[in-house]
Amino acid sequence: MIQENPTPSTSTLALLTNLAHDQRVRGAPLLRTLFVILGLALAIVPLWKITHRPAKVIVPTTAPQTLASEKKQLCLFTLTLSHTAASIQIKNAAGTVLWQQIESPNTTEFSATLTHIPPTIFLSITWAPQSSPAGRYFAKLRLDPPARASLTHTFDSSTDIDDIWELP
Repeated sequence: MIQENPTPSTSTLALLTNLAHDQRVRGAPLLRTLFVILGLALAIVPLWKITHRPAKVIVPTTAPQTLASEKKQLCLFTLTLSHTAASIQIKNAAGTVLWQQIESPNTTEFSATLTHIPPTIFLSITWAPQSSPAGRYFAKLRLDPPARASLTHTFDSSTDIDDIWELP
């Protein structure tokens, strides 16, 4: 009698087939299938929660409040005009006059300070009467805030200037 040595693939297949029909595994096949499905579902739940987290809501933060010492720092500014002006006003959005010059003596450059820098500057310039009307009028405003880079803006018009500048 010759005995054949089973090949590894044949023995594995036989082992799996024997386990499927083994009498030690008890219970109805439908019940075993339901337990396998329940086990898979319980394994999938944590994976589902990890991979499908709701997006985090990002709450916008407000700008940090300026310190009282920072508010009291003065801001130097230079205003250069193309012609002499009868009156000049720098106001904030609330209409409060931050600086004004009325009846300027034949000068076209002013240097002064502002008590604070508003987010929006309103510049109003009424030009002094001239013998020959100019084509364009301009005003160049340069702010030198403490601990920041200088900010410059040029206003121009064919008549009196009444314009705004929203600061960055």
